[in-house]
Amino acid sequence: MKKNLTEKQQAFIKDYAGGMSAPQAFKNNYACSNNEEAKYKAEKLLAHPLISQEIEKIQEKKRKSINYSSFDSFSKLLEIQEKALQKGDLTNALKAEEMKGKLMGFFKNSDNITVGAVGDFKEFYAQICAKKDYGNAGEEKSQSKSGVLSISPKTQEIENK
Repeated sequence: MKKNLTEKQQAFIKDYAGGMSAPQAFKNNYACSNNEEAKYKAEKLLAHPLISQEIEKIQEKKRKSINYSSFDSFSKLLEIQEKALQKGDLTNALKAEEMKGKLMGFFKNSDNITVGAVGDFKEFYAQICAKKDYGNAGEEKSQSKSGVLSISPKTQEIENK
């Protein structure tokens, strides 16, 4: 790591790049017990150019070493979802759909706070699955609180209309 970084900054980088949330990595390496303060100060550390460069280097090294992309993960989740739907296992099909959404960045989870339209999506998805004809001709449509949504049976892409 860069010599311009303090030991605490280097430890923060290691914890964060290792999968710890930014506030938790901050609290792990600095004397801080306040969640809001930890979140604020962790964001400041992440904005520091040397720190963000070091994190990116570590993450790039990891990506190259495992040779597994988000596309690979999405494809596997789609396969799992299709198998669950074939078995009529709507719980695991919905979980796979939720995980695909998280992978695509639709839902952000920070310190057990989930942001996004998870409730509306679960309601919409349950309605589609309840019809049990999601593979038939044409597009199925369902009304949600925010407007009309559609699902394409071939790609299972959901879009607002």
